[in-house]
Amino acid sequence: LAIGVADPAVLAPLEYGLGRAGVPVFNPAGRPRRRDGLHALLTLLAVFSLIGLSYPVLMPVFARDILRGDSRTFGFLMAAIGVGALTGAFYLAARKNIKGLGMAAAIALMTFGFGIFAFSFSQTIWLSLILIAFAGFGVMVFLASINTILQTVVDDDKRGMVMGLYTMA
Repeated sequence: LAIGVADPAVLAPLEYGLGRAGVPVFNPAGRPRRRDGLHALLTLLAVFSLIGLSYPVLMPVFARDILRGDSRTFGFLMAAIGVGALTGAFYLAARKNIKGLGMAAAIALMTFGFGIFAFSFSQTIWLSLILIAFAGFGVMVFLASINTILQTVVDDDKRGMVMGLYTMA
C-alpha cells in the first residue's frame, strides 16, 4: 500500500467519520489518535469552501438578469460583500481572546447561510445589498475564526502542517 503526501488530506473526513462512529483510528505507531476537533474544523472548512464560496461566480448573472442592472449593479453587490467582510473584521479585532470563538464561527456560518438564502429570493437592489453584506460578514468571521482557532490550539511543531491543510481546504 503506497501512501502519498495528499492521502492524509483525502482520508481525514473518512477518518473523522469513523472516529465519530466509535471505530478506533490509529496513527502509524499503532496508538489511537487523539480526537480534539481539528479534523472536524478542517472538514467543515473544506465543505464550506466547496459549496459556500462559489457564490461570487454567479454575481454578474444575478446583477444582470435578476436585478436588471449592469456593471454598476455588479460593483455595488461586490462592494456590499466587502462592507460586510470589513464589518466582520472589525468585530473580530474587537475581541479580547478566543473564548467563544467557536460559537462565533458557528453563528457566522448560519449568518452566511441566511444571507445567501435570502439573497437568492431578493429582486430589489437595496434588499440584495443588505443581504449579501450579511453573507460577506459571515464569510469573514467564519474563515478568520477557524484560522485563529487552528493556530491557537495546534502545537508549534504541527502548525505548518495544519495550516497547509487549512489552505488546501
